[in-house]
Amino acid sequence: MENKDGSPTLILLNAWRGERVNAQAVLYSKIDLQNTTLSMSDLKSGRNRISSSAIRINPVRYVMTDELNKDGKGSCGHRPDKTKYDSTMVADILDIYKDNFSVSANSVQPVWLTVVVPADAKPGLYSGLLTLKTSAGKQVVLQLKLNVQNQTLPQPSECGFHLDLWQNPYAVARFHNVPLWSEKHFELMKPLMKILADAGQKVITATIMHHPWNAQT
Repeated sequence: MENKDGSPTLILLNAWRGERVNAQAVLYSKIDLQNTTLSMSDLKSGRNRISSSAIRINPVRYVMTDELNKDGKGSCGHRPDKTKYDSTMVADILDIYKDNFSVSANSVQPVWLTVVVPADAKPGLYSGLLTLKTSAGKQVVLQLKLNVQNQTLPQPSECGFHLDLWQNPYAVARFHNVPLWSEKHFELMKPLMKILADAGQKVITATIMHHPWNAQT
């Protein structure tokens, strides 16, 4: 949608203070885009602001998926002809954005945004800009608006909700190609565990036997 002045709006989000809200932008190009950079400005509402450091940017990576279960109920979507659709590409991984990334011609690149609203944020309508720049000098600007309401979400440690998501430490080591249980492995797992803790995770899954559940863990 567009504002009355014709400027583009990415999305309007509503959030309590202390809440995390998400949005997704999808990039499409007819040509290869190399060394594409993304930046998010502070969100401003009059004299009040939410720092850009409270906003995470994660390019979404596609992965190949096949059938998970023998009965055909796994994976993503119904496949009437399994000989034709033995596998599919799905947008799955929230990748770590570092300095830049590339977009192939005639393909789409989703970008996931997470706004961690500070618990002390002032209520109001905030606005900021997501800016995409290419090595060729092209630039696209999208607007993000956030309506912070006069309610405060309790900290995860104060919530009665019990979150228990299974974690797979083997997957982290395999993805980053580091030795299991090495210092580097634990270093790579720490920010992932922090995300779970911030979401309210109150337990850590510890696998104490070799390849339980047919090596699913």
